Amino acid sequence: MRRKQFDAYYAKYLPAIRAIARKLAHKDDALAEDLEQEGAWALLKLDPSRAKTNESAWVRRAVHNRMVDFLRRYNPKVYVSLDARFEAGDQLEQSEDTGELTLFSNGHQRHNRDLDLPNLHRPGEGN
Repeated sequence: MRRKQFDAYYAKYLPAIRAIARKLAHKDDALAEDLEQEGAWALLKLDPSRAKTNESAWVRRAVHNRMVDFLRRYNPKVYVSLDARFEAGDQLEQSEDTGELTLFSNGHQRHNRDLDLPNLHRPGEGN
C-alpha cells in the first residue's frame, strides 16, 4: 500500500482501530497503544483489492486478527510480591511431610503454579 493510500485508510479506519484496541486491552492504556500500532501495521500490509465484498468489514477483521496475534505473542506475566500478599492477609504455609509451600488467600488455597518462588529457600536447604 502506498503512503497516500495508507494515509487515507488510516484516517478512515482509525476510530475502528482504536475501538478494537480498547476492547481487547480492557483497561490497560499502554497495551491499547501497542495494539493500535499493530492495527496500523496491519493496515499498511493490506491489499485492498483482496476484499471480496464488504471492504470495511474485511479491513476491521484483518486489524482485529493482527491484534489478537500480538496478544498471543505478548502474553504478559503479572507478578505480585509476597510482601504485598502478606500485607493483604495471605498466608504461606509449609507442609511438614513434603516441605512444599502453599499460599492461602482469604482462606482459599492458591494453585502452586501461580506462585513464582525461585529465590525462596526452605529451612534446612542452606543459604
